[in-house]
Formats: sequence, C-alpha cells, structure tokens
Amino acid sequence: MDYWRAIFQPHFGLPLLMVAFLHLPLFVLLDRLQKRLEDVPLSREIVARIGPSFVHAVLAFAFVLSVYPHQFGHAGSVDVLRSFKAGVRPLSDLFNLAFLLAVLLPCLPVLGKYRGMVTSLQIAVLGAVLLRWRLPGIEVTYIPPVSTVVGLIASSIGLHVLARELGERLGRRLDDVLATEGWANLVEAPLDFLLQGAVVLRYGIYLGGQLPG
Repeated sequence: MDYWRAIFQPHFGLPLLMVAFLHLPLFVLLDRLQKRLEDVPLSREIVARIGPSFVHAVLAFAFVLSVYPHQFGHAGSVDVLRSFKAGVRPLSDLFNLAFLLAVLLPCLPVLGKYRGMVTSLQIAVLGAVLLRWRLPGIEVTYIPPVSTVVGLIASSIGLHVLARELGERLGRRLDDVLATEGWANLVEAPLDFLLQGAVVLRYGIYLGGQLPG
C-alpha cells in the first residue's frame, strides 16, 4: 500500500483524529486536578511534573494499539490482544515503555524543544517494538538510511512549527470569543499530534516495506 492510500485509510486516519482530539479533555482534566491540589503543594508539584508525561504516554499507547498493523501499510486485521496473550510480552510492558519515553525524550537537548519530534519518535519506537514483539522471527532494519532520517526529522520539525503557528492563531481567536486564556496551548497539542501522523506513517511504511506479503 502506498503512502497516500495508507494515510487516508480509515483504519489509520480515524484513530489519529480520535486520539488527537482526546488531548483536549485529558489536559483540561489535568489542569483542573492541579487547581484542586493548590492547597497540597507536594501533590500538586508531582501532578505538574508527571501528569503531562502520563497523558502523552496514554495517548501514544492508545494510538499505537489502535492503528496496528495499519501504520505499516498493511490493511489485514490483527487481534493484538490475542497475539500478546499468546506471545512474549504483556501490554503493560509497552505502556511502561511509552511512559519512560514520555518522561525522558523531552529532556534531551534540541529534541525537547520540539514537542512534535518527541511525539513522532515516541510513537515510532512503540510501533517498532510492537512489531518486533509480534513478529520476532522476521529480520527488519529499524533504522532507515540517513537520507530518510533527515527527511523524517525535517518533516517533523516543519509540521511542529506549522501546528504551533496555527495553534497560536486559533487559540487567540478562541480566547477573544470566549473571554478566556490558554487556548493556544490546548489547541496546539492535538494539532501537532494530528500532523505528526504523516511522519509516523512514513516511518511505518518504511518498516512495512520489509515485511513479507
């Protein structure tokens, strides 16, 4: 399946839209939780530091499971839960990895400045690990050629910048209309996630091109 056919297939596009829009209610709930903990400084600090990473891990985990194996350009249906019950690793291991990546990746120099790159890399790693666990006997080269890596990085940064610009403009308009503040940050996150889907799929199709059938 080629890239443009894959990106518009409902098995990939619909989960991408759903998970992207889930950013709004989850981060609103996280913000409200922090406000309710204002009288408990230690708890509020823990939630402020760990909460965003936990939400990002939940969203990345849900997305990777919901689009497997379609992010590799393969349209055949696969019972992921059954494969894990009969397979090597439990789903909890994959979520633990998602949370670890959500905590560590933003701390890396340069990478941490671009939320979109963090998102793309996190989902790419989770997808590759899931593929490895699901098909342990198949040899796959997980690191693309340098030219492909450069293209993925450039695309991810460009889409992140686009999401930030669109998020700021739309956020300011919503703030004016609703007489509120902070919509820019809330809007940017789902936009960034949605646009990064193109980068994730590009890498997924690179892996899928190495699979039999």
